[in-house]
Amino acid sequence: MRGLTRLECVARRRLAAEQSVLAGREVGNPKRATAHPTAERLLARFEGLPRTMMREGQRRRFHLTPLSALHQRLLTLLDFPIDISTRLGVDFHKPP
Repeated sequence: MRGLTRLECVARRRLAAEQSVLAGREVGNPKRATAHPTAERLLARFEGLPRTMMREGQRRRFHLTPLSALHQRLLTLLDFPIDISTRLGVDFHKPP
């Protein structure tokens, strides 16, 4: 619960400092904008991002599709680095 509250506060403070609103977080209504997004709705926009896993012998490789402009904006609001998605797409080795 603390984590969700922290995400929400960080995003709202950043929007207030920028004196802006966030549009595009509603799947059914992309033009709807708010200055008070909830953590649940912010995180819901990341649900279902395509990720591909390929096996090469003992190795597994993951590929994440490039983030949209909205996803990049959300990461910035939440104070995460934009390249977090490329860091997650590195090679993973199967544990012994």
